[in-house]
Amino acid sequence: MFRNIRRYSSNNSWNLIDRNVSGFIHQQGLLTGIKNINPPFRLSLSPYLATYYEQSKLNNGSNFLYKGGLDLKYGINESFTLDMMLIPDFGQIQSDDEKLNLSPYELYYSEKRQFFTEGTELFQRANIFYSRRIGAKPKFSSGIRLSENETLAYNPNETQLVNATKISGRTNKGWGLGVLNAMSLPSFAEINNNLTGDIRKEPVQPFTNYNITVIDKSLENNSYISLINTNVTMAGHPFHANVTATEFQLRNKPKNLALKGKAAFSTRGDSNSQNGYFASLGMEGNKEQFHWNINQTVYSDKYNPNDLGYLKRNNQMNTESYIYYQITEPFWVIRECLGVIFWNYNRTYNPNTFFDNQVGFIYKTKFKNNYQFEFKTFLNSNQYDYYEPRFKGMFYKNPSEFIVDFELKTDDRKPLNLEIDYTFSSQPEINSIEKEFDLTTQLRLGKKFNFEYNFGLDNSINNRGFTDIVNGNNVIFAQRDISTIINGFESSYTFNNTTNFRIRARHYWSTVENNGYFTLLNNGLLIDNSDYNLNKNQNYNALTLDMIFRWVFAPGSEMNFVWKTFAYSNDNQLILNYLQNLSNSWSNQNSSLSLKLLYYIDYNSLVKVFKK
Repeated sequence: MFRNIRRYSSNNSWNLIDRNVSGFIHQQGLLTGIKNINPPFRLSLSPYLATYYEQSKLNNGSNFLYKGGLDLKYGINESFTLDMMLIPDFGQIQSDDEKLNLSPYELYYSEKRQFFTEGTELFQRANIFYSRRIGAKPKFSSGIRLSENETLAYNPNETQLVNATKISGRTNKGWGLGVLNAMSLPSFAEINNNLTGDIRKEPVQPFTNYNITVIDKSLENNSYISLINTNVTMAGHPFHANVTATEFQLRNKPKNLALKGKAAFSTRGDSNSQNGYFASLGMEGNKEQFHWNINQTVYSDKYNPNDLGYLKRNNQMNTESYIYYQITEPFWVIRECLGVIFWNYNRTYNPNTFFDNQVGFIYKTKFKNNYQFEFKTFLNSNQYDYYEPRFKGMFYKNPSEFIVDFELKTDDRKPLNLEIDYTFSSQPEINSIEKEFDLTTQLRLGKKFNFEYNFGLDNSINNRGFTDIVNGNNVIFAQRDISTIINGFESSYTFNNTTNFRIRARHYWSTVENNGYFTLLNNGLLIDNSDYNLNKNQNYNALTLDMIFRWVFAPGSEMNFVWKTFAYSNDNQLILNYLQNLSNSWSNQNSSLSLKLLYYIDYNSLVKVFKK
């Protein structure tokens, strides 16, 4: 039991939580003496109806969509609950914050769909489940082959879920069980024949089943051991993906020492399967204010959980360690403070060679007036990067880098508060400098109105990175200046306890200006390439706007009226005028206006009505 008192910026617990002890779950109080409780029959239904009007400037078209479905919640017993969605609809969730990706890694977007955020703690064991894979872009949409005189008229950005079911709970003997299963309908791209005008459909993902199963056993002293499996199968298609993993934590009786571990085995492919593994083992301890940790992790070059998980990169061996000292009792003008020293040593798995070395220091403090200050500094050694070249077997020797970061937060109890973050990084060997500034301000007027504004500016000079591959095996790098400006705001107004309005807008603008080109050599170094003359500059804009009116007209029942717009532009002609970029974004605009009604039906309330 916790109580947060915002005006004091404090968290209060029913029983004492020692902040010098790692973890707080095992420090919770024990509630006893509850007997003769007869829980009611737990069953509720939430049918919904939704209509969408969608308009696309890119395709010069518009259409109406009508959807209907059902959410069901059923209490199997006192410990386990079943949640089910039949023909789910996520068209009204918050838009993602799109950005230009110059890295070799996939961007990570947080989950916002309520079904996949509530009651999913068990499914996070061993870090092999990323719920955004369910209902994501069709798996084979990037491999469409066009014949002569054909153009791609339509390529779906997501698959249509037809069902999702989740069962989770824990017995009174500490056994936790979770099962999540989802199914998506076949997806098709549309290809236009420019000579005949005919349109043919190309399958980009067949009917697909996603399954996650986890078993977890709670042990003494806040210890546990888990087994989890994720599986993706496709009807009528040989592709399959399966990952089985385990995670454990063993603590001693004083709870000041813990052994932690994770391991996983993945297999995926069609007629030929590719197998890989991952393993991690670590030890952590604490003695009063002093804490320490050391951890060793290995990802094989064939390990791939990304059909139903998210891994930024495999083929690595990481040694991580840190020590920190914290003071939780107020002194002088300080309310609490913390200092951390860490060291990371990384190698590639195949070939087994040095990747990089990183050391750093972090200091955080909270003052008695509730202001917060944070200082970070990092030193990265020369990096032998096998990922940036996008070509197997080659690496780029990225020069050493020094980073320093300052962050200041004002008192968030006040109606107006600020958060300022400034980062400076430098690679002296190539005369590369990056400066990043972020400002977030929040204004609250009474209990009804809230406004938040975010401004971000990132300027990188003489950055070096991958640009192209020519003649089959010549990797081209560019020396480039990258500039990014982000403007975003979010505001909400609560009319009463049943009605509110929220608006969120964000404009992201990034430019990449290439000033010179290089050829990557086998030793990881770069030599000038004056022959490469393709225009690889980029001018990228992404604009999102969400407006939501919500009315709760009955307990658990609501009406949502939503307008969403996503507009973007991406070309190689640099436009340095901000307002012109904002205007040009609307050239590729997709908008939707939707109305959704959801009605909550509780079984026990319904029975009482009929008994009357």
